[in-house]
Amino acid sequence: MIVRKAKYSDLDEMMVIVRQAQSDLKQMNVDQWQNGYPNKEVLMKDIEFNKAYVLEDDSVIGLMVCSVNDETTYNPLNTWIEKEYMVIHRFAVHSDVQRKGCASFLISEAVKMAKSLNLNSLRIDTHEKNVRMRRFLNKNQFEERGIIYLKDGNPRIAYELLF
Repeated sequence: MIVRKAKYSDLDEMMVIVRQAQSDLKQMNVDQWQNGYPNKEVLMKDIEFNKAYVLEDDSVIGLMVCSVNDETTYNPLNTWIEKEYMVIHRFAVHSDVQRKGCASFLISEAVKMAKSLNLNSLRIDTHEKNVRMRRFLNKNQFEERGIIYLKDGNPRIAYELLF
């Protein structure tokens, strides 16, 4: 398995994973990633701005978007430990590889990327009802820092991993 920058040619495979995640969230009665978000246009911008990464093992089996210090919705929360950070968004793995360590591998690669930039913190957020993601984050040593509010006003639980 390797993590690499996403390319436009990866978009169809990335969208398969996104649609699976949207369907899973809908079945869990979680309104996160519903109403057509994220969509192909969002992922195209992520690729354009060099923020999109894919997990590849013969084919694309996971994705994440990583950027540094640019999540304004995190600013009001004063419980962060580190001021400088890498944030992860649009994080998902193909349903065929869930619970096989692929998502943890993506996190470990994000940690390596952050360390290479002399950062000591990863941040991520998720919906309160996204129990599966919350368990995953806790299992991977992320700590809850509080509630943030998206630009549309929806609350999310914010997490930080220190290393």
